[in-house]
Formats: sequence, C-alpha cells, structure tokens
Amino acid sequence: MAFLSVHPSVPSSDRNTTLKEISALAEKNPRALKWPIVVNWDDGKASIGSVEGVKDILESLRKKRDGDLNDENVDQPKGWFS
Repeated sequence: MAFLSVHPSVPSSDRNTTLKEISALAEKNPRALKWPIVVNWDDGKASIGSVEGVKDILESLRKKRDGDLNDENVDQPKGWFS
C-alpha cells in the first residue's frame, strides 16, 4: 500500500511524486494504484477507482458546457471562499 501525495505535510522521504517513482510502484505492485484516475481541476473534483465518479464528473462538465447549470447549482468548496 502506498500513499501518493505532494502535500507539504508529507515527509519528503514518503513522497512518490515523479512519474518514474509512480511507474516503479505500479510495476512492483499493480494493485497499488486504482484506476481510472480523473481530475477536474477547474471544479476541484477527482475520482479514483470509480467509473461512477468519472461519469459524474463528465455529466457535470456536459451540464456546464450546455448551460444546464447556473451559479446557484454549482458546489463551491467551503473555507477560504465562503
């Protein structure tokens, strides 16, 4: 099992951040990474290992593209921007 993170709180010795390191991890243990990995950077959403999660991200993008969402229906992260 591996935890992949580039967050500053993770000790640098525990970070697997280069493509070569991640590739070596997956080669050593194919079950170490869950697929698919899909990230929607614009909306701050990610899906790891869930086809349904990917479908939700794609549906959200379609709705945004087609104008089916207005600003009231878009989830905004709580915290700095609230």
